[in-house]
Amino acid sequence: MAGTGIKRFLPPTLRDVARRAAVSPATASRVLNGSTTVSPAIRQRVEEAIRAVGYTPNRVATSLRRQSTQTVSLLVPDITNPFFADVARAAGRAFRRAGYSCLLCDTGGDVATEERDAVLCLHHRVDGMFVISNSGAPRFFEKLGRQGQAIVLVDRPASDELDSVRVDNADGTLQAVAHLAARGRRRLAIISGPLTLLPARERFDAFRAGLDLYNLRRIDPYLHATGFSVAHGYAAARHLLSLDPPPDAIFAGNNTLGIGAIRAIKERGCRIPDDVAVIMFDDVYLAESLEPPITVIAQPTGQIGTVAAQLLLGRFNEPNRPPKEILLKPQLVVRRST
Repeated sequence: MAGTGIKRFLPPTLRDVARRAAVSPATASRVLNGSTTVSPAIRQRVEEAIRAVGYTPNRVATSLRRQSTQTVSLLVPDITNPFFADVARAAGRAFRRAGYSCLLCDTGGDVATEERDAVLCLHHRVDGMFVISNSGAPRFFEKLGRQGQAIVLVDRPASDELDSVRVDNADGTLQAVAHLAARGRRRLAIISGPLTLLPARERFDAFRAGLDLYNLRRIDPYLHATGFSVAHGYAAARHLLSLDPPPDAIFAGNNTLGIGAIRAIKERGCRIPDDVAVIMFDDVYLAESLEPPITVIAQPTGQIGTVAAQLLLGRFNEPNRPPKEILLKPQLVVRRST
């Protein structure tokens, strides 16, 4: 009886699948491995048997046989930021559809933590890394790439050695400046993230170029670079509104800076957009829910995550192909804050 009880709890094997489907274990294995040499009728029979017996492939054995763990890591600076969360979610869906599991690492925006997490992922023998780095330069990940690790850089920074997916930050920023100028705003300010990070630097430089392009006066105290948090946006907006005269429009370099700036504007008793117009990079669910709803430069987060995942999956099949840089277009979404 004891032996029978133990046997009942053993997981089903490939032999159990083959026996139920009335095929050989070798045929059942070919179906599991996606072989095209199996007829559709037999494939259907084996798949039905897999579901019936509740068979799950031994991933460890499969990894040893294929020299692949079917696992990728996602390194993200701040998973509470809706932009990063949306990008990671889209990438995760694409990886799962391809049969890969994901290890999510929230690095907290700390470069040392980011590098430690990457090394830890290497110890877990991940097949590839999806990286949103907080470093100003990708030297650490380029070194890993030269050692054979498949890597795709997302959003920041850029690299001549690694695949990357980014948004055209200059184009998005120029759309914002053009929109504000068309609405009659003349005293434009920017609250930018750290200029050591590529997206912030590209948006800051494009903002200054946009002022010149649309014959708007460049007022240096209105050009404010800071951190990338809600608190930084709040402090920066308080400072800008204390100037004489204050700006009549604020362009926030990302969603967290924009949320902080709006809080400061409302605390000061200013009306949006009557006293000061607000536009921010990134479209998040809060932007449309705020009062008034916020005009944004929307990044295609789903497309960013999916395209980056596809680049990394393609790298597994073509490890020696030249690196690709894909630049996606953002879109101006006009709401009542401008």
